[in-house]
Amino acid sequence: MKVIVKNMLLFLLLTLGLLCDRAWAELQVFASFEEQLEIKSIRSSSGVRIGPSTRFPAWEGSSLEVISPEGGGSIEISQIPPDWRWQESLLVFVWSQQPSDVALILRDSGGANYRQSFRVRPGANHLQLRLAEANTLNLQSMRSLTVAITT
Repeated sequence: MKVIVKNMLLFLLLTLGLLCDRAWAELQVFASFEEQLEIKSIRSSSGVRIGPSTRFPAWEGSSLEVISPEGGGSIEISQIPPDWRWQESLLVFVWSQQPSDVALILRDSGGANYRQSFRVRPGANHLQLRLAEANTLNLQSMRSLTVAITT
């Protein structure tokens, strides 16, 4: 069966803590895709292909290229900071070739999750998820971030 590649997204950088709610809180950067080990730890759904890319880097020189089959797919990033209490937002930079729906799904270690959906347009997109809205999560014990793509 031939997989029709209809959507390609480059997840350039996931930045936790765009606006910190305490002066001493540090910006936590993760998923910069600079290390091969980090990329190998990412799980993808059936038919989704991922790999390092130097196109559209947002941090140093790398990004993550995600190619999903027709209909979409997802990736799960589990190498994330565990404690998000002092952060205000999750910021995700996405480059897309076509309009798509992207959902950011945060999970804590107790199994609770929070989902927010965004409509992305062709080109660069900046997605911001305000953590105050994710009040069902234990921000002290975060487990993973899933990015789900629907075309």
